[in-house]
Amino acid sequence: MTLITGVGYSEHRNPEQAGRIAAQQALERAGIEKPDSVFLFGSIGYRQEVLLRAVRAATGNAPVSGCSVEGIIVPGAVHETNFAATVCAVESDELSFRNAVATGMSRDADAVGREVGQALGLASAPDPLLLVTLADGLTLNFDGVLRGLMQGCPSPHHVPMVGGTASDHWSFHQTFQYCNDAVVGLGGLWLPKPWSARVLSAENLETMVGGGAGERSDAHHRARLSRSISRILYVEDEDANWEVTQLSLRGRFELTRARNSREACERVGERAFDLILMDIQLAGSDLSGIELTEALTGRRTEGLPSYAAGVRVEMPIVFVTAYSSLYSRGELLAGGAQELISKPVDFTHLLMVISRLMVKGALAERKGI
Repeated sequence: MTLITGVGYSEHRNPEQAGRIAAQQALERAGIEKPDSVFLFGSIGYRQEVLLRAVRAATGNAPVSGCSVEGIIVPGAVHETNFAATVCAVESDELSFRNAVATGMSRDADAVGREVGQALGLASAPDPLLLVTLADGLTLNFDGVLRGLMQGCPSPHHVPMVGGTASDHWSFHQTFQYCNDAVVGLGGLWLPKPWSARVLSAENLETMVGGGAGERSDAHHRARLSRSISRILYVEDEDANWEVTQLSLRGRFELTRARNSREACERVGERAFDLILMDIQLAGSDLSGIELTEALTGRRTEGLPSYAAGVRVEMPIVFVTAYSSLYSRGELLAGGAQELISKPVDFTHLLMVISRLMVKGALAERKGI
């Protein structure tokens, strides 16, 4: 069996030019004229339908699957911008491709999984190799879909699966998925990769977080996830660090500052927060960031200042420190924090950490944890 692939990319700000350039590069590098399937990943700054249309035209209307992304990774380069697109063209002498679309995740995720599984013939596929899935990163509800997909299959592991989620460059508003000529917004995507020597399948699945009985709107679920972390308390003694963080996160989150352990305890007593960013070294503070975190999470109850006695929080805490080399990660997280960020702060990394905590919180809420 022969499998030929080629990858191209473009950072042109015009979506039509970017799609055409990336697709032509992919075809040239693969040495093929008409691919059997095409994978497209594009940043959120483009008009998605124009980008997709350009790729389809340049590849002879070959089947296309893909999604919007925060950035692209191609051989020798990483691009994290609002304007970047990459195309992978695939040709095989034995594998074939097909796409299937299913909607209605918010009403019945199991039914969506069953519909897609039946369309792809998963239960009857004798030799599945791999099914790669991508889904809307804001609203994914995977449990029901997986149950539906596996119905009728010889075992829950009949089809090996890997995957990821679509992104909108940290705006937490809307992602997009591509299936041939269609751009599906606020849904989910199951992206094709070779899963059978007889049938290479693709599924473009519009997924919405279900409300169990379908009582809540899709917009409500998206809003709930995007609001799950909006108010942040930053415990930081250095003015410069506070000002840079405030500037970098302005417009995304509502930030409140506490300069020391006393102010931190006062702030959490005054209002509710969704997240605490905690500096470890707090000059002029009765408690260090680690000690304060231990107190706020109930891990330390002895020898506390009176203002800290009995003050407890349930929101996640992220350590932010320039001294991470002095502590092991396990030692820091044992103090009650969920994550660790090193200074100088990489705000792309920080946003990724916040996004991960948001998703964990939404999943925990759905499961009643």
